[in-house]
Amino acid sequence: MLSYLERLTQRLAWLRPASLVLALIGLAVVTFSLLVSSYQHLLIPGTLLLLWSLLAYSFLTLFRNLPPAQSSLGLLARIKNKLARGFYWLLACIFVFLSLGIFGITLRGLVIFFSG
Repeated sequence: MLSYLERLTQRLAWLRPASLVLALIGLAVVTFSLLVSSYQHLLIPGTLLLLWSLLAYSFLTLFRNLPPAQSSLGLLARIKNKLARGFYWLLACIFVFLSLGIFGITLRGLVIFFSG
């Protein structure tokens, strides 16, 4: 799974700058809607844009260069390699749960936004 994530982030590397720009736009929209009371209806879309673009940027940055799985190393090097890859597995699981949480927030936010 980690090699798939690494290949995916390498293929989508061109999206890193775009996701950072979208995060800055989302932050600007949230800041503007908090400062100007007549634009508070933009707070939910701006927050959702900020959350998703930060998640995409961190995903594309974090899984870009993973340690390779090697079995021809010495004992300590293999332990170090397995610990590093285990840490990335943990981060991948955190990303799955974080994505599910943000998806739930998105659904709730869209319901609130479109209801009035």
